[in-house]
Amino acid sequence: MIYPEPRLLPAGDAAILIEFADEIDDAVNDQVHALAQFLRAQNHLPLLDLIPGYSSLLVCYDSARTDYSTLSDYVRSTLQSPQAIAPAEPRLIEIPTAYGGENGPDLTFIVEHSGLSESQVISLHSSVIYRVYFVGFAPGFAYLGSVPDPIAMPRLETPRTRVPAGSIGIAGKQTGVYPMESPGGWRLIGRTALNLFDHRNDPPTLLRPGDRVRFVPVSSVRFIASPAQFIAHSKLSMLSLIDPGILTTIQDAGRWGYQAYGIPVSGAMDAFAFASANRLVGNASNAAVIEIRSPIILQAQERQVIALTGVDATLLVDRRVMPTWASVFVRAGSIIEINPKRVGGWMYLAIRGGIAVPSVLGSRSTYVRGGFGGYEGRALQAGDTLSIGESKGDIVSFAGRIESDEVRAFANRRSPIRIILGMHADWFSSDALSILTSGDFVLTDVADRMGYRLSGPRLTRARSGELISCGVPLGAIQVPSDGQPIVLMADHQTTGGYPIIATVIREDMPILAQRAPGERVRFELIQVSQVQENFWTRI
Repeated sequence: MIYPEPRLLPAGDAAILIEFADEIDDAVNDQVHALAQFLRAQNHLPLLDLIPGYSSLLVCYDSARTDYSTLSDYVRSTLQSPQAIAPAEPRLIEIPTAYGGENGPDLTFIVEHSGLSESQVISLHSSVIYRVYFVGFAPGFAYLGSVPDPIAMPRLETPRTRVPAGSIGIAGKQTGVYPMESPGGWRLIGRTALNLFDHRNDPPTLLRPGDRVRFVPVSSVRFIASPAQFIAHSKLSMLSLIDPGILTTIQDAGRWGYQAYGIPVSGAMDAFAFASANRLVGNASNAAVIEIRSPIILQAQERQVIALTGVDATLLVDRRVMPTWASVFVRAGSIIEINPKRVGGWMYLAIRGGIAVPSVLGSRSTYVRGGFGGYEGRALQAGDTLSIGESKGDIVSFAGRIESDEVRAFANRRSPIRIILGMHADWFSSDALSILTSGDFVLTDVADRMGYRLSGPRLTRARSGELISCGVPLGAIQVPSDGQPIVLMADHQTTGGYPIIATVIREDMPILAQRAPGERVRFELIQVSQVQENFWTRI
């Protein structure tokens, strides 16, 4: 169904979902991309990201500079002016494709399933000009449609654990190219040597939302390994890793502006503790820090001022206990030991001057799944040496700062997690929301930077079928068919097809991030208007 007027729905307290329809329609998709193009050009709007879906646009905004009411009024007035969202002329991208054999191991299945010859299958697949409906699932993965009916294929019953980069697959009436090596369940028909994603470029993807794509058969393709990422390190390295712990990474406030290309924001899991650590040592608010999940040991190669915040932990400098949530002077050669007092939770070690790693697409945050950002795109390892940014003035003057009791109390609050009604609440039964806000849920062991899976009473759906994929915000509570909620965290995918029953407000995401597996989680429903003046950055 195409709606008479687009629906505007709050997606938490920092995003709006604009729905044009609940079906896949080419004309609707043109409207989605035209509106995204128009809003992207409005430099006066405090927008952080625009994420197109098949028939919707997710608009992420800076909730410290505007609110849902103001921005939704602006969008409504824009939608009443057809000239403002006139579709732009799309680009046409040709993709040379080697079909079959080792490049397309499922071509034989497609031939048998369709009853066509191999040449007919290839001819059908390459005769269509496909549209890029949106980019999601993984950085640079474009959802292309529509495949001719005779070669529309079911997904693999068991997904492959490894699909080579450049592989071209079919799933239902969709086709797409895997931009990097990853697991996948699509039927592989061919492969291209084109590099569809390169984090060193801006934009980083070859295919972009709204483009048109044509596959051109070739007899063979030559694959050239991408050059290794060049990492420039300062000669004045000041911090070395003796024991790096588990999943210790470099993070900052996140990589905004690239979710339309399938790139997660990433950034610190606990944005409140991250901001406090930088403030204590006098860094810029977006300076890169070390995000810590388990015990680690480091050595300072030069004198420095550090601050440790986050989950309760013991900080030792040369075996002497030092205060946390405070700035501490460290001598050259000192051994720094950090030991969390419980399993689970996140800690942040800020160093005066910040961690000096290259900025990738506007951020120093590590995105491990994509292999870029931070320190060589990976978790820190024993023997790594980190460079520290330049610090003006005598660093000793930044030692001895202590966070206020108000900030500490705010960081350690245990109140219910506040949520806003989700953009797909009508997909659920009348009692599902009351169950969500009255039941006890437990955080399971399946909890990482991408999402936290909860266990509790089943949340039942009122509608059957599959949701049309759309952009998803931080804190979205997705509910798969098993009825058990999943809360999307810092490295969450940019688009998704599970209905969202509610969204955690940004102020309470740090509380949830610091919950440990086995802990109970309670939710409280509020209105979006109640949180616009209550964002934690006011402290």
